[in-house]
Amino acid sequence: MLFSRKNKYKTLSDDELLRAYKEKQSSEVIGEYYQRYGHLVMGTSMKYLKNKFDAEDLVMNMFEKLPRKLLSHNISNFKSWLYIVTKNECLMLLRKKGKLTSSLTRELEDTDELDLKIEKDKQLEMLEDAI
Repeated sequence: MLFSRKNKYKTLSDDELLRAYKEKQSSEVIGEYYQRYGHLVMGTSMKYLKNKFDAEDLVMNMFEKLPRKLLSHNISNFKSWLYIVTKNECLMLLRKKGKLTSSLTRELEDTDELDLKIEKDKQLEMLEDAI
């Protein structure tokens, strides 16, 4: 019986999962998001923090805070939103530790703009292919 519920969430899109969470506030939805995106949050955290232990802690904190954030934010594209939230959490942690300098901040922001441009270009290519 437990597996049938997880399979139900496994087949849903991110938007459908978000709607399901807002209706039922089920921790299984958070678990499904973790299954789908935990590795991406970890990768982003490693990119910014460059420390495995800090990155692991940040991933756990992100998914602990996720239920409140899902209810309080208007999310149109979950994956992009999660990336931005993860990046911001990393930058806040670096600032808190005093390891973030202004030149590093500019460098990270330039990298993020490039990442977003690449993602946007991929989405445009997929849209052109679909048309």
